[in-house]
Amino acid sequence: MNILIVDYICTRGHVFFNRIHINALMQTGHKLSYVSRKGYLEVPENAEYYEIPEEYYLHQTEKQLSSIQHIKYDIKKLLYTKSVANKIKPDAVVVLTYDALSLVFFRVKCPTFVINHVNVDFLSFWYRDLATKLLPNNFIHVCLTKRIHEYMKSRCKNKKSVYIPHGYLPEHIQVNEKENVVFCPTTSSMDKHLLNSIINNGEVIKYLTEHNIQLVIKSNKQYGNVASCITIQNGFIHKKLYQKLVQSPIAIFLPYDKSFNYRASGVFHEALSYNTPIVTSAIPIFDEYKNLVTYDFQVKSPSEFIAVIEFVMQKSEYYRNLDILDPCKYWKDCFIVQNR
Repeated sequence: MNILIVDYICTRGHVFFNRIHINALMQTGHKLSYVSRKGYLEVPENAEYYEIPEEYYLHQTEKQLSSIQHIKYDIKKLLYTKSVANKIKPDAVVVLTYDALSLVFFRVKCPTFVINHVNVDFLSFWYRDLATKLLPNNFIHVCLTKRIHEYMKSRCKNKKSVYIPHGYLPEHIQVNEKENVVFCPTTSSMDKHLLNSIINNGEVIKYLTEHNIQLVIKSNKQYGNVASCITIQNGFIHKKLYQKLVQSPIAIFLPYDKSFNYRASGVFHEALSYNTPIVTSAIPIFDEYKNLVTYDFQVKSPSEFIAVIEFVMQKSEYYRNLDILDPCKYWKDCFIVQNR
């Protein structure tokens, strides 16, 4: 099979995810071709690569354009992608990231796998729900968790969908020494109550101080006075610092709230790749990982937060049976079905 991999949106936050799935697709043994913006995909040498013209992307001075104008830009990228598909006539297309409002204008005859990141959560908006339901019947929705897949099947009964896990990369990074840091990269779906209860708790502050642990919170929000054992990192984090915070901390803390409902956490799967301990809030999206983590990683209170940090500091292996998250075998099965 000849598979065309498409990344027309080119989100910086999906670089690690794209690496996982391109690696998995390469292992299927099929021929891969690529279409993307320059510098956004890690394309193997000598691969067939088509570059989307830079003029189809918004620049800093154009960020205030309306939503309609944003969609027009995306449609231009997809028209270019369609011209590539017409030229090379792939047996299947894999769209790494998509927006239903633009992808509804994309038409190719071969099976087209579209990977859902936040898209399923967006079905709560009627216009995105309508656009999703207008996508052609040869489109197959890739869902990155079983929970997302079940919701997609119930919400869009007439659409084809498959479960292919987000996956991980067995990076086997050799960290000479752990950083005495707990890293908390917050998002708009942050459980403010849980995080505030932890950073303002006297026992937490005492524990972190006594063990010389720094809680580093990446946030766009301005906090008031916090204890000296807590660092608020506003704005951009340099790539090297981010890698250190993900690869070698004591743990990564993900205090998502219940609005993080039908999404997969990219940072969670990075932690799997680096054997970095994870601490999360107790929300349903993480329940399906309980058999893969060797400790109770979901917390509801400051005392539980302390208990998990204390536990992981005594351990060295935090995950098991991660091979069930290998996306390669799932992609192979999908292509076998399409070939029948």
